[in-house]
Amino acid sequence: MHGYDLPLENLMREGEVEAYKSTTVEEESQTEKRTEMDGKEILLMKDKEIEVMKIKHEQQIEEIETNAKQKEEHLSTKVKELEDHVKDMRKSSQLISKDMCALQLKWRDEVSNLGSNLKYLVDAAENYAKVFAENKKLHNENKILYNELQELKGNIRVYCRVRPWLPGQNKEATIVAHTSEDGEIWVSNPSKQVKNEYQTFKFNKVFGSSASQGQVFLEIQPLIRSVLDGFSVCIFAYGQTGSGKTYTMSGPSSGKQDWGVNYRALNELFDISHSRRNSFSYKIQSTSDGLVIPEATLHLVESTSDVLKLMEMGNQNRAVGSTALNESSSRSHSILIVHISGSNLKDGLKFKSYLHLIDLAGSERVERTGATGDRLTEAQYINKSLSALSDVIVALSRKSSHVPYRNSKLTHILQNSLGGHAKTLMLIHVSPEVESYSET
Repeated sequence: MHGYDLPLENLMREGEVEAYKSTTVEEESQTEKRTEMDGKEILLMKDKEIEVMKIKHEQQIEEIETNAKQKEEHLSTKVKELEDHVKDMRKSSQLISKDMCALQLKWRDEVSNLGSNLKYLVDAAENYAKVFAENKKLHNENKILYNELQELKGNIRVYCRVRPWLPGQNKEATIVAHTSEDGEIWVSNPSKQVKNEYQTFKFNKVFGSSASQGQVFLEIQPLIRSVLDGFSVCIFAYGQTGSGKTYTMSGPSSGKQDWGVNYRALNELFDISHSRRNSFSYKIQSTSDGLVIPEATLHLVESTSDVLKLMEMGNQNRAVGSTALNESSSRSHSILIVHISGSNLKDGLKFKSYLHLIDLAGSERVERTGATGDRLTEAQYINKSLSALSDVIVALSRKSSHVPYRNSKLTHILQNSLGGHAKTLMLIHVSPEVESYSET
């Protein structure tokens, strides 16, 4: 480590420095080259990316332009459709305006006509009120005249019906010599030897043996209307056992052509009430009234069949016994009482009336029945009640101040349909055979 050692060391250091510099320059050169290469690569990559982006951008622009064109075309179509729709709307609006003008003219004419029609209706309503009042007056007058006509025929009428011959009977041996349209019947006495000697009886109407059930009811039918006009009516069959009372009142139930007064009267009652349903309200009930009858009940009925069922119940309870005149003679009276409550729907007037349909027990003399014991007692009660009924009819026909309704339960029950403005029809039945002369 002498003095010459220091320069040498410095030289060595300088050489190292130069070598280092040289190395550094070379590295820097390489670095620059690499950097340059990297830059070019980067530029190439960027160019490629730019190119890709450019292509993608162009594609996007193309898609946007395509979409824009499609939307433009779609909007153009829609605009055209809207324009067409607007045109149609304008046309429709013009048509509507035209129609509205036409309707306004039509409505104006119709309103004018409506005013005229309303005036016509007002006048018609006023006339209708007058016509209605006149019609009501005419209806009431017609009702009064109709029932006055019935009263002129007699509030108490007596009809006579001759029973037809029964199979096996001698039609030549008859006591009925003649019947006439004017109500006469000639009865001959079979015990007298003098020929052409007759007793003449006069009735309101006489039905010969050939008269049908329908012909008999035709004369009775007007009284049924009177019941629905507020007048009580009593129809009863009177005569000896076997003279045809039950046949006249009930008839066989096999066919309508042979129906009796009961069935036909009830049918007529319901038919008329139905035909008047717009003017009158009717309530029809069946039982007895005015007198307390044990176990009697009031039944509301709506048809003939309802009443017939009640009648059948009554017939089953009717007393029947054997006598010399009939093996199954009715030993009691059959009484059907129909209550009618009516109300005029137009003026509110109300009324109540009764229809009595009665099949009386046989009226023959006690000794002719051959009855004894209970049957004799029954016959005596029957004849007593029939005698009381006869007294009432006679008193009413003579217009007596006192009518003996309370002399029997029968006349007490019938009081509502006997006397006053009530109408009574007595159907006397005659048997034509000689054996019945005394009863006839």
